[in-house]
Amino acid sequence: MVFNVSGTFTLPVLDIYKVIQTQDVYLFCDTSSAPVIINLPSISDFGGFMNVKVYISDISNNAASKTIQINSPLGNSINDNPYISINTNGGSGLIQISGISQYLFTPSNIPSGGDKNFVFNQNTPAVIWNVTHNLNKFPSVSVVDSANTEVIGNVQYINLNVCILSFSGAFSGSAYFN
Repeated sequence: MVFNVSGTFTLPVLDIYKVIQTQDVYLFCDTSSAPVIINLPSISDFGGFMNVKVYISDISNNAASKTIQINSPLGNSINDNPYISINTNGGSGLIQISGISQYLFTPSNIPSGGDKNFVFNQNTPAVIWNVTHNLNKFPSVSVVDSANTEVIGNVQYINLNVCILSFSGAFSGSAYFN
């Protein structure tokens, strides 16, 4: 599950958390205009499962004066604090339920495993997206529109660092390169 986040964001409580045994949630934060505040639900809202992972990343690569603040409800503290703040400059982290009543935060790359990744935001609707990702590889590409609906298109790799995405109609959204 992927969410593009700016400003204040409350992670929605979804029934899927209670039925799926493993759930990865990716929060791609844009701190370019203001800090991001993420409010987590109560641990009980995850249905008692301890295998929900929330990956948080600053996609805007700003100076360290921008932050991502993560809040948890009372009794569900993060590393024994009611909140944690990430000083961002492309910073990221992983939040896991570490016990019956505690979230655990670990600085991390997103996705975990050390593989290179890149998020491209197309703010103006367009049929052709020219992307320089600088990953030095031919990455897999997933695209969503501004409503976070997956969109299928064509990927043309120009070289190891540049590709062109083309679609049947113009739209704005994000492309995730991994």
